[in-house]
Amino acid sequence: MKLPGLVARMAGVEIEEYISMPEDEDNKVQFDLPNLKEEFTASVWADVLNPISGRTVAYYTKDYYASQPAVTVNEFNHGQVVYLGTMGGADFYDAVIGWVVEMGEVFSLMKTPSGVEVTERWSDDQRILFVLNHTQKEQQIQLEGDYRDMLADKPASGKIIIPPLDIVILEG
Repeated sequence: MKLPGLVARMAGVEIEEYISMPEDEDNKVQFDLPNLKEEFTASVWADVLNPISGRTVAYYTKDYYASQPAVTVNEFNHGQVVYLGTMGGADFYDAVIGWVVEMGEVFSLMKTPSGVEVTERWSDDQRILFVLNHTQKEQQIQLEGDYRDMLADKPASGKIIIPPLDIVILEG
């Protein structure tokens, strides 16, 4: 079975070659999208992709891999699968996430600082938000609406503080 194995059909790609990059080497990835034309550093590994049904949206720009597909998107069932053939820095992932959100049907539950994660769950008709601070410092978020802080057992609205490496569970 060719790489990426069982994901190949969903992603619409096969991996022709791959390389693990030494720590002192990197490559560059250039996006070719209407609202994303930036170049980013690629490191750790590089998959050379053969798009079967996927569409190439970014290419490697250095060395042997220059002009080879690095990032693809493929229509699958009722959605789309984005395949990243390399690892990048935070700026790379921020750009990819921004593009995915722009594609539609992905939305943010609330605006948060970097390092703060929000997930949503429903229990019957009850909405519960889990706000996780993955950073080593206190973070502040602005709530839209009124909630109940389930751990502190008190109302929560407006600006709230999340201690370092902590969680707030909001009902509302």
